[in-house]
Amino acid sequence: MLKTDYYYQLSERLKTLAKDKNTAAKTQRANMSFFAGRAVTEGLPEEDAQALKAAKGTVITAKELQPEQVDALVEVLSGVCARLQLQQGELAQQQTAAQKDRDECMKRIEAAQPLMQRFKELESAEKTLQECAAQADEIEKKRGLIGKIRDMTWALPS
Repeated sequence: MLKTDYYYQLSERLKTLAKDKNTAAKTQRANMSFFAGRAVTEGLPEEDAQALKAAKGTVITAKELQPEQVDALVEVLSGVCARLQLQQGELAQQQTAAQKDRDECMKRIEAAQPLMQRFKELESAEKTLQECAAQADEIEKKRGLIGKIRDMTWALPS
């Protein structure tokens, strides 16, 4: 009777372990389906997007998740991640180059500020000169009139 008890306990334990393993597998499949469903294909190159859609489809629609399906999804995601990391590195280099260009432009702008100030002063002086030139004819006419008035005053009998 002891042997029967032992085998009964062993079979119950195995059933429990199988049930736990089945529950864990279902949970794992649900998690994989959830994460596969959230994988976004927008913005990916067409080849990556198609491969990801195909891998997602097999994981999401599978009734029992097979290791090969998970491996295929992991392989596709690893490839996409590797390409995205390369793109991220390239974008970081482009950003650094753009920041250097911007900094260089800012230095040029700062260096040009005194020159711009001198240019504004020159424009103001030219405007004043033009105003004076416009008044020069008037001044010459008045000088001529002053000269005539003087001449007339000398010509007057005293």
